[in-house]
Amino acid sequence: MFSDLDAGDDAGSNQLRTRPTDGGRPFHSFLVIALATTTMVLETGAELKEVSESVSLKTNVTTLCCGNLFVGGGTGGTSRTSRIAQVHAHGVCVTNGGVLTQEVSLHEMGVGVGVDETRNAIVDARVAANHVLCRLSNGALRILFADETTSELKPVHKKYLANLPNGADIATAALVDDSTHAATHPGLDARLPGFLKRGCVTTDSGKEQEQGNCVLAVCRVGGTLELYSLPKCEKIWTADGKYFPITTFRRLIAHTRLTFIFLQSGFGEGVSVLAPVGSGAARENARFTNQAAAKIAATRRDRGAGENAHIVPPPPEIVELRMDAFSTAHDRPLLTAIRGDGVVLAYRGFLCPPGVGGVPRKQTHAQLRFSRIEISVEGKHQIPNSNDDCLPIQD
Repeated sequence: MFSDLDAGDDAGSNQLRTRPTDGGRPFHSFLVIALATTTMVLETGAELKEVSESVSLKTNVTTLCCGNLFVGGGTGGTSRTSRIAQVHAHGVCVTNGGVLTQEVSLHEMGVGVGVDETRNAIVDARVAANHVLCRLSNGALRILFADETTSELKPVHKKYLANLPNGADIATAALVDDSTHAATHPGLDARLPGFLKRGCVTTDSGKEQEQGNCVLAVCRVGGTLELYSLPKCEKIWTADGKYFPITTFRRLIAHTRLTFIFLQSGFGEGVSVLAPVGSGAARENARFTNQAAAKIAATRRDRGAGENAHIVPPPPEIVELRMDAFSTAHDRPLLTAIRGDGVVLAYRGFLCPPGVGGVPRKQTHAQLRFSRIEISVEGKHQIPNSNDDCLPIQD
C-alpha cells in the first residue's frame, strides 16, 4: 500500500517516502496479508518488518481488500495525502499511513441495524479509482467514493444504487479505472483518458455523461454485461444475454412450432465480439447462438430426449470479472472473465467508428465493443469439455 510517510518518521509528519532513482515516485510502504481470521501488516524498507501492533489498520479481522485513495494528489493544484482503504466483513477502515482517519460501518452504507446487519456482511470488495465496491452476503452492492474536499469516503446515495440490478441478479461485479490515456484509433489520435466512456452513451440521450474516471462493470446472471458510470450509477453500455426459465420455454413451445428456443447470446458463450444491444454485431451473435442451439436440440432428439429436447441449457455463469489498462503498453481495456467451469475468456476493447461494422453513419460517436482474444490456459488439472449439450465457444 502507498503511504506518504517515511519509514523512519513519526506518524504525524508529512515527509514523502519516495524512490530517488525512480523519478521520486512514492512506493508501497505496507504489505497487508489477510489470514483466515486476522490480518498481518508488514512495513517495507531495507527489509520487511511486522508493524501489526503499531498501525491502525484492523488486525483482529481478515481483510477482504486493501487499496489506495487519492493517489497522485488532488485536482486544481490542491495537494492531497494518499489514504489506505481496508475493507473487512463489517465495514471499511481508512488510514493516513498507519494513523486511523475514518471508519465506515455497514449502517453508514445503508445496511439496516440489528439482525439485518449480521446477515448482510461484506463478502467481497474492490478498491480502484477513488471508489470502494462492497458486495454483501445477500448479493447487493454498496459503493463508496472518495470526496476530495474532505479527504473522506462517502456512500453513494441509495437513489443512485437503485439503478443497479438486484443482488440475486448479479453474477459478479468489478470497478474499472478509466483514467489510462489511450488513443481512439491506435497510431492516429492523441492519447486521452476516458476510453470506455468515449464509446458509450447515457441512458438519457439528452443528458451529457457524468464526469469521472471510474466505471462499474456488472455481469448479470444469464450473461448480460453492463457498464455504469460512477458515482451516480448511470448505465452507459449493455451487451445482452437473456435466458428464459424452463416454465417460459414450455409456455412458448406450446404456442409455436419451434423445436428449440434460445433467444439472445451472452457474455458466457465467448462470442467473438461483445457489442451493444441492437447493434449488427449483437444480432450476428444471436444468429450464431440460435444455429448452435438448433444443432444441439437435433442431437438431443436423436438421443431420445423427447419433449425436453428443445431446452438448451445456458453456459456456466461468469464468476470472476476484471478490466485493466496499462499506460506503457496495452492501453486499451483488457476484459478478463472466468466461467464457473474454469474457462477463461479475454477481450480487448476497441471503438468502432460510425459507418463501419454496422454502426449507423448518423451516429456522432464511436461505439464501444470488445473483441475476443484467443488464449490458452494450461494447468496441472484440466477441466474436460465433454458436455455436448452446452453451447460452444465461438471460433
